[in-house]
Amino acid sequence: MSLAARGVVWWRVASDAAGDGVSDAPAEIDALLEWKAELDRRLGDVAVAGVQGALDLQRRLDTLLGGLSDDELARMDAQVLRLRAWLDEAAAHLEALRRLKALYRS
Repeated sequence: MSLAARGVVWWRVASDAAGDGVSDAPAEIDALLEWKAELDRRLGDVAVAGVQGALDLQRRLDTLLGGLSDDELARMDAQVLRLRAWLDEAAAHLEALRRLKALYRS
């Protein structure tokens, strides 16, 4: 289930000993605000503009990846890993050639 599909969040104030559930509300609201501030800070650390930015990013990813099957994504991931390994090997060969060239010049 995507995050966008969870459009409604219900908040229930737990009943306190008196049974009215109101006396804990300020502390619970403060805790919720602190949690949101920390979440916004963490999202900002990864260049996402708060909760709305995270939801926008999630919608964009759903749009981008929604038409791809898990098998297609797994094949692409494997292909990227193979390409990365090939590039790492090519870089190692180039470095070996640089060292050989340096030895030849000496």
